[in-house]
Amino acid sequence: MGGYFGSAMSLLKVSLSPTMQRLAAALIILVAALQPVWAEDEDIAPKSIAVLNHVTGWSLDAAGYHPAIFMLLENISGRDLSGTTVKLQGRFSDVHTLEVSIAKQEIRRTLKPAQQFRLAIVAPKAYELPREVTYWPVMEAKVMARVGTVGDEGTETLLVTRIESTTDTQDDAFQRLNESTSYNHRDPGRKPPPAIAGNGKPVATKPPSETPKAAEPVTPLVATPAKLKTTPNNAQAKSISELFALKVLPGLGDDFYEFEQAFGLPVVTDAKRKDFTWARFKHRSSDTELVVCSKDLTGKADLIVLQVPKKLFNNEQQLFAQARALAGKLKGQSLGAPTKSVRYLASGRLEITTCQAQGYRMVCLTTPEDGAGESSYIITLNRLPQETSSLLLDQAKENTALKGFPILKP
Repeated sequence: MGGYFGSAMSLLKVSLSPTMQRLAAALIILVAALQPVWAEDEDIAPKSIAVLNHVTGWSLDAAGYHPAIFMLLENISGRDLSGTTVKLQGRFSDVHTLEVSIAKQEIRRTLKPAQQFRLAIVAPKAYELPREVTYWPVMEAKVMARVGTVGDEGTETLLVTRIESTTDTQDDAFQRLNESTSYNHRDPGRKPPPAIAGNGKPVATKPPSETPKAAEPVTPLVATPAKLKTTPNNAQAKSISELFALKVLPGLGDDFYEFEQAFGLPVVTDAKRKDFTWARFKHRSSDTELVVCSKDLTGKADLIVLQVPKKLFNNEQQLFAQARALAGKLKGQSLGAPTKSVRYLASGRLEITTCQAQGYRMVCLTTPEDGAGESSYIITLNRLPQETSSLLLDQAKENTALKGFPILKP
C-alpha cells in the first residue's frame, strides 16, 4: 500500500493543480484508512469452525420461550483442536424493539480435524409468546466463535440468520437438524453432511441397491369426505399429566377466551355475584374438569381449581411440579417449601398443603376416601389476596360452577 500511495502522490504533483492535488491526496488517505475494513469484510469465512447445518426456533423452559439455534459444526482448521478452549457467543436481536440478548458458551472437547459435533445456543432472555404466530417477536441471531487464546482479531463469524416461528424441545430440534436438507450456507456446492447420532458418530446408512426396483403402478387418488375438526388443539392429551405437559396451556392471567380455545365453551358459568365470574371447562379426552374464576369482571383467570385422582400422583410435591403449567405468565416464579394444615368440617377432615410463590400460591386439598376407597386432590392456583380454602368454602354454598366438589362444603 505504501508504494501505491507514493506513486499516486507523485502522479498528482505532475498532472493536477495544487488545490486538486490536496483534494485528491485527502481521498487517497481516506481510501488507505478504509482498506483494512474492506479486507476484513471480505474475509468473513471461518478459519477454524464451520456451520454445516442449522435449524432455529423457540425453546421452552419454566421461565418461558427462548430463541435458540441448533447447529452441526465441523473443525475445518486442519489442526487437532482437542482440549482447546472454544468460546462461542450468540447475539439475539429483536428486529422491532432492538433489544439484544447475548448467550455465551465455552467448550473443551475432543475435536480432531474434520470432526463434527452438535451444539445449541439458547438466548437467556425468556419471552411470553402469544397464541397468534404473527405477533411473535421477529428475532435475528449472529453466532461468533473464538478458538484458543485470541482477541477481537481472532473472532470468527459462524452464522447470521433469523429465528423461525416454531417451538421445539432440544431433542426435537436436533432431530429436525438431522432430517434437514439445508447445509453449510457458506459453501452451497458441498455435499450434505451425514446424520449425527447422539454419540457424535455418523449414522450408518445402507448403500443403494445395484438393481433398481421396477416402478410400481400408480394408484389413482380417491377423494373421501372428512369430518370438520371441532375439537380443541390440545385434545390429544389423554391424561391429566399429558395435559399439564402441553406446550400451550392457558393459566393464571390468561383471558377466558384462551380457555375456550383450549377446551371449548364452558359447560357451566356462574356470575351471580358481581365481584366474581366463574366458568367450568371440561377437557374431554382426559375427562378432566377445571373451574376458572375471574374477579371484578376482568375476564382474566385469577383462580383455577381442578380435582384429580390421588392415585395418579405419588405426593403433593409431584402434583405441584406438574400443575405449575397452569400458572400461566407466573410459571417462572419459584415455589417455596410446602406447609401443611388441617380443617375439621361437617363433610370431614380437610388436609391442606400450600406452596407460596411471589405472585401466586398453590394449595392442595386432600379429600377423605370415599366408599370405594378412592381419594382425590383438589389443586388450586390463586393470585388473589383472599385465603384460598376460605374463599372456596364460601363460594361453594351456591356456586353452580363448583358443584361436584363434595369436600367444598362448610
